[in-house]
Amino acid sequence: MNRRFTNPSLNGGFMLVQALVYIPIMAFLIYVAIDAALTLKKGTRGMQSGATRVTTAMNAGELWRADIRRATRPPHITNSTNSSALTIDHGTNSVVWSHAEGQIWRQADTNSPRVTVMRDVFSSDFHPDERKHVSAWNWDLELNRARPKAKTMPLYSFIAVPRIPDSK
Repeated sequence: MNRRFTNPSLNGGFMLVQALVYIPIMAFLIYVAIDAALTLKKGTRGMQSGATRVTTAMNAGELWRADIRRATRPPHITNSTNSSALTIDHGTNSVVWSHAEGQIWRQADTNSPRVTVMRDVFSSDFHPDERKHVSAWNWDLELNRARPKAKTMPLYSFIAVPRIPDSK
């Protein structure tokens, strides 16, 4: 039997050339894995931020609807040069919802301070929605885009009906 390549040191392990080929391949795979993980983390943060904005808007809308339902008289709108406000009478107190300085503010009664309900608000519009047998109120809320390249505008519409009979 003729054995030309029977050097025992070559049969048992990697050659230096093999190691020089595998090390860059492994480094590239590790780089791709780390890049994918960082991209996924950035996307997750964006989704969490978006979910927080949706939750905050829904909570604000439900609070507004509850205020409208508790009205003792029809709500009325007050406009000034850089803000608009909706005043909702609750017996001896009034709840005021206003949009100013890119924020939605709520003042629970005439003696309490204004509280920020929403930030990053692009526009807000309170308007009555006259129906056949009832007067409803709409609140259209548009938030600033979280990302400049976003294709959709975060726009929310809420509707509520006061429990009091509306005097038409």
